[in-house]
Parts: sequence; C-alpha cells; structure tokens
Amino acid sequence: MKSVGYRILVLAALLFLSSLAVTFPILQGIERGVDAESRTIALLVSSVISHSGNREGTFEEVKEILGELNFPVVMTNEMGLPIAWASIDVPASKYTLTMLYRPDLLKDDPDYLKLISWMGKLGEEHDPHEIKRGDEIVGYIYYGYPRYTSLVRYLPFLILVLSFFAFLILIQAGRVIHTYEVETIWANFARGLAHQMGTPVSALMGWLEFLKSGQVSEDVVNAMERDIKRLGSILQRFSRVGGEVRKEDVEICGLIKDLISDLRLRFLKGIYVDVKCEDNLYVEGDKELLTWAFENLIKNSYEALGPNGQILIEIQKQGREVVVLVKDNGKGIDKNIRKKVFKESFSTKKHGWGIGLLLVRRIVEEFHNGKVRILKSEPFVETVFEVRLNEKSNH
Repeated sequence: MKSVGYRILVLAALLFLSSLAVTFPILQGIERGVDAESRTIALLVSSVISHSGNREGTFEEVKEILGELNFPVVMTNEMGLPIAWASIDVPASKYTLTMLYRPDLLKDDPDYLKLISWMGKLGEEHDPHEIKRGDEIVGYIYYGYPRYTSLVRYLPFLILVLSFFAFLILIQAGRVIHTYEVETIWANFARGLAHQMGTPVSALMGWLEFLKSGQVSEDVVNAMERDIKRLGSILQRFSRVGGEVRKEDVEICGLIKDLISDLRLRFLKGIYVDVKCEDNLYVEGDKELLTWAFENLIKNSYEALGPNGQILIEIQKQGREVVVLVKDNGKGIDKNIRKKVFKESFSTKKHGWGIGLLLVRRIVEEFHNGKVRILKSEPFVETVFEVRLNEKSNH
C-alpha cells in the first residue's frame, strides 16, 4: 500500500509539472496575442477617427469593431469617459453617445458603475493604449485577457487537486482490495491447514479403532508415530511461515531424497520419480520450510500428471548457487497464467487450497533470498520449475 501511495504521489507531481510546462507557454502565447491585438485595435480606431468627421457614425463603427473581440476592452474619450466596450457584462447598446458624455446622469446606474469598475481593473492589469488623431490623444483603450486564461492559469492546480482526490479514492479502493486479498489468503490458509491435517488426523482415528479393538502391532505403532510426526511438522510449518525462520546448514540432496521417501508413502505410490543430484551441496536455510516448499512443487507436478506420468528432480551447482529442477511430463501450465501462480492465491483444482506455489515463492525468495520460476512448460512433454538457492560453501 505504501508503494502504491508513493507511486500515485509521484504521478500527481509529474502531472502537475507537466501541466505547468504545457500551460505556461500556451498562456504566454495567448497574452502576447492579446497585447498585439489590442495595440492593433488602438491603431485601427485611431485611423477610423482620423478619417471620420461624424462623431455618431464613428461611435457606431467603433462599437462594431470592438464587438468582434473575445477579451474585455473599454474605450474612453480624451477625458477618460467610457464610450465603447466589449466582452463586459454590460450591454453595448444600452447607452447613447450623448448619455455617455453626461456621467452625472448615470452616477447611480448600476451598469455604468460596473463599467467604471471594469475600467479600474483593466487599468491595473495594463497601461492603456493611446488613441490618436494625428499627434492629438483623443482616447484610450483599456484591455484585459480572456476569461478562459484564468482557467488555463489554474489548470495545473486543478490537476493537482483532482490527483489528490484520485489518490484518496485509490488508497481507499486499495485498502478494500488489500483487505479482500488478505481475507482470501487467510481463508485459503485455514483451508490449507485443515486439508494438510485432515489426512494424518483421519489415519490416527483409524489407528485408534485398532487400539480399541486390541489389535496392536508394531506396524500400527510405527504408522501412528509417522502420522503424529506429520502433524507436528504441519504445525511447525504453519507457525514458522508467519514467524521466525530457524536457519541451519541443509544438505539439499539428502533433504530431497528423504522427502521423496516420505511422499512415496503418502501419494507417490506407483509414480516414477527419479532424483539426480550432486552430493554435499549445502545451503543455509530452514529445513522444515524448504522441505515444505519442495513438497509443494513435487505435489504440483504429481497433480498435473496423466497416464505414464514421471517426475525427475535434478540438483546441481551453478556458480555459487544450488539449482533444483523439478520436471514432469504432465499437462503443463498455460502461458496466460504463468505469471499469476507465484503471486496470487491460485489453484486450477476445484478443491485446491490455492496458496501452495504462493508459499513456495515466499519460502524461497523472501525467507532464503533465492529465486523460483517456471523455466518451461510444454503440455505432456516437459514442465520445469527452477529453484535457485545460495550455496553455503564452507563444507
């Protein structure tokens, strides 16, 4: 969750900086264009006034010119009285030129007061352009930038705010998903514990019936002892996988051979299993957890087998690593789900508990700093799981 939150914050910062980089040049371009256009309008109006002797006609021409603009403009006469405007929320046709030359009659008119207020704002933004007839100043053009430039200016901050809210929403969604995943894993974990303990407990119940009937033999006692050890091993595994790992020097070839001998009694009956290994290859690890990891890999291979199924385990040294290859000629793993099998609670079996390979990855990679992967998978030809562990070389 922390990693996701960090990435979202970085993304929000990048979006903010990117939007600044994009919007500022656009904004500067708009402002330069408005500055140039307002100067052009001042020159155009100056030209109209210079070539016209009719004040009313000139007034109408100027209003028509300004009416095409999309940014706020107020034109005044030489005395500073507004006589034409555009893109201001005061109707351009509300006043006649005669009325505008009598400001004393309009001093209480709210639209006229609004017009004067706009002149003040625009004058604070820019120095007005002069309107001339020859060398004589006959008026001024006050101007500002289009209203949408404010939106462009605040766009980066809007993106930042939206990113922040998106961050909060994603964090909340992530918590919900994380809670669901944790609950799913714990449910599967509990189901796995029940599944693992079910066989030895059932066997012990059967042996108990033998004892009640007085049918006691060395075989029964030995079988009970194996099942009790099996229960103890299961409990140790489930307690250690969430707690402290107990590391020691582990000889991998011996561990695998002992595991195969135990699994032949449990579910590998009648299955061809071959182990090829170099002796005296040691790793530093938790023997119980490593046994569990290899048991899950072998069981995964066993459950994928069809008729004439075979399992081959090869153990070899490569550089400073001990490499264990678990091969089978079963149905294989589809390419579309290979990336999921070590990362999610996953099972292709209807009654599977779904975290066998997830536990393999946790034990090998998180507890032993190793690597586990599917090296290849060709259905009913060869599927290979590869486990790499760091060799303990002082033997």
